[in-house]
Amino acid sequence: MNIFKALSEGNGRITETNITSFLNYLLDNSNELNNSFFVLFMELIDSHLEDNKLSDLLDIKQKSIRERIRSFSSKYIVNSEPEYSIVEKNGTRQIPDILTRVSSRKTEEDVAFLIIENKISRNDITIGQIEIQYEYFTKSEDYNDGIPVYSILITPDEKPFEKLYLPAVNRNVRTLWLKWVNHTDNSKSIEAVSKKLIKYEQNADIQPITPNSQFIIKAFIDYLATEFALK
Repeated sequence: MNIFKALSEGNGRITETNITSFLNYLLDNSNELNNSFFVLFMELIDSHLEDNKLSDLLDIKQKSIRERIRSFSSKYIVNSEPEYSIVEKNGTRQIPDILTRVSSRKTEEDVAFLIIENKISRNDITIGQIEIQYEYFTKSEDYNDGIPVYSILITPDEKPFEKLYLPAVNRNVRTLWLKWVNHTDNSKSIEAVSKKLIKYEQNADIQPITPNSQFIIKAFIDYLATEFALK
């Protein structure tokens, strides 16, 4: 049984919060994936950037995926928090879907922030949301002018979501628009990253993933491929 499809087809209801929770699990350091998903996610981010690449910032340039993961894990800790409340100094707040912080394992100091906003429906579009979240973050106690902040929008591959992205990238050059399923380049999507994770595991290029986790990730891939197929 595919739990994601079950939720979306009447046994419940798949929501942005459900998807956010699972993506947060995949990104966070506390799971069994040993940062393998995060490293692949980082590479997806970098594929959309000419400059300000995360792999350059973190010096993760090893040839094999195993060595990139090993190097990353030896240097950094990833903490992801869903529904993170960004509190401005005057007390008002914004709540992005996920705030991910990458910290030095040695010094425990933050080295990068990812503000992630997920959308699964056009009904979820809120104009100005991405740049407002960034602006709030720059006025919060977490912000340090020397630490890069990436604003990441993840949506279906549909034109209307562009109106969220274009104003935001003008406010923060480290803003990027990722797709759950990419109809133009199917190698650049959350679906593609999830497939790579499974393929690397099956080829023993990364540490083993338990059968239960493999099944859930495959169910997630199947849900994305079905829900966000080109119509």
